[in-house]
Amino acid sequence: VRRIDISGTLDYECDEESEDLASGNRNDWAKGGNSNSTKTGTNSSSGPGTNCLRIGSGHGSPTHSARINSTMDSLVNSGNCKAVYGNRALSTAGLNGSQRPDIIAIYNDGTCEIWEFASKSQATGTPGYRALGAKMQAIRLANPTARMNDIIPWEGVERG
Repeated sequence: VRRIDISGTLDYECDEESEDLASGNRNDWAKGGNSNSTKTGTNSSSGPGTNCLRIGSGHGSPTHSARINSTMDSLVNSGNCKAVYGNRALSTAGLNGSQRPDIIAIYNDGTCEIWEFASKSQATGTPGYRALGAKMQAIRLANPTARMNDIIPWEGVERG
């Protein structure tokens, strides 16, 4: 990924500082600005300069969003990823399809991994869960080299 267009109105070079036109403030792109994107710097557990681009974030209920964001944070901080996408179309990450899985991770070696977290309406045994399974199967068929995680079940308790 060389350029990024989070807002749909601008595009940024991934390695440059950007101007937040909405507020007029200069933001270090590495700190994320107002775009939901973050490029990490040094991580003590993985060595200096992980340089992972984080695009997007969790969505939905507070519990669903927190579960997605927690996994995204772990991936970004691992030092093993080039980019981590939250709730973005497969095509945004260079994959086939327009579905929006909860997380797409592109690893430093070019491989990718995909996650779906069941929401409350997608609890095991519901029609929503079956639809989520069909979505994952379609993603798997269109992207046979992608590593697909099992659907992470709904925890059953809404927090926050």
